[in-house]
Amino acid sequence: MPKQKKSNKLQIKSCIICEIARKELGGKDSLMGVFAHTIMTQEIPFMVPFFAIWIEMKAEKLKYDSLEIQVMSPDGKMIVGAKGSLEFSEINDFVGIPFQLPALIFPLEGIYKVRFGYDNDMAEVGQFEVRKGTPPTK
Repeated sequence: MPKQKKSNKLQIKSCIICEIARKELGGKDSLMGVFAHTIMTQEIPFMVPFFAIWIEMKAEKLKYDSLEIQVMSPDGKMIVGAKGSLEFSEINDFVGIPFQLPALIFPLEGIYKVRFGYDNDMAEVGQFEVRKGTPPTK
């Protein structure tokens, strides 16, 4: 999802859906099990044991007290969300923020939306599709 999204306060460069996202030594982030836009599954509903979202955002201040991320199902219900705070040592350019979420059940086929924000300023920053079918093997 390379398009930059913007709310009143947020500048988002990337939103990547994967199984595992974490910070590494030396300022790098590791993303494993990256999903394409469409997640194919043989069964609906289905569960993923690992689910993460990696947001690349322009830090505009040193401390964020109320970051929030949400995944919304095709019927508009929040299926998972997380809140927290984040502090930077300095404001540079864009920074990667990994959100490792719990095991997740996708209840419906369709388009899922990722919402992200802080201080109650939420914006849709990405989306992906869950579709019933045979997942590609290669």
